[in-house]
Amino acid sequence: MRAYILLFGVLFGQNDILIGVSTITTLLVLLERESSNHPVQDTVKFAKCFLFA
Repeated sequence: MRAYILLFGVLFGQNDILIGVSTITTLLVLLERESSNHPVQDTVKFAKCFLFA
């Protein structure tokens, strides 16, 4: 996780590290959910979460 955040900071600048932290946190939370019951619907929800959050 730390490597991802550091790499994000190198690629997008130190001012955008908070976006990297929130992205990795969101991904880790969403990985714990069972999303195989409705894959298309859950993919749309994930996309909305990242695009409009």
